[in-house]
Amino acid sequence: MLYRVLADAVVVLHALFIVFSVLGGLLALRWLIAQTVRRPAGSNWQLSPDTSTGTTHIGSAAAVRPLAEEIEDYPGVRSTTASLTGPHQHPHLHLRVSADDHADISELRRRIGTDAIPRLTQALNLPALHADVLLRQRRVGRALDEMPAEVRSARTAEGAGLDLHEALDLATDWLL
Repeated sequence: MLYRVLADAVVVLHALFIVFSVLGGLLALRWLIAQTVRRPAGSNWQLSPDTSTGTTHIGSAAAVRPLAEEIEDYPGVRSTTASLTGPHQHPHLHLRVSADDHADISELRRRIGTDAIPRLTQALNLPALHADVLLRQRRVGRALDEMPAEVRSARTAEGAGLDLHEALDLATDWLL
């Protein structure tokens, strides 16, 4: 009798564990889906409202590619992604810019707002362009860039005639 009660309790506990595990997995999946960036897909645009002499169509991805390339040439910018969504009458620009940690973010923001976006607005013959700009600063390679040359070259045993432990000690001393 006691054995049967314990066996039933174990079955109930296993069932509850499975239910809560599935529920937790579904909640985790929902959270992961919510983390994705949701934007309407781009489309093809007809640039000229006057169709009597013909039409010009351009893909929204092709329209913003020069903008992204221009911004990537700004000092300190590592990468840029841009997408243009919505109809031609009310477009929306989504711009993500990753910059080094030593980049001047205020200058970068100023150049994007006063040079890059107005140039795209004029090129597409738009009355206005709403934009979401996400600027990210990344800490990449700053310590390595500021290290003296002898420390950088000590990355290998042949670099400065140091073994690996001496090179690590030298780099640690310099960083501290």
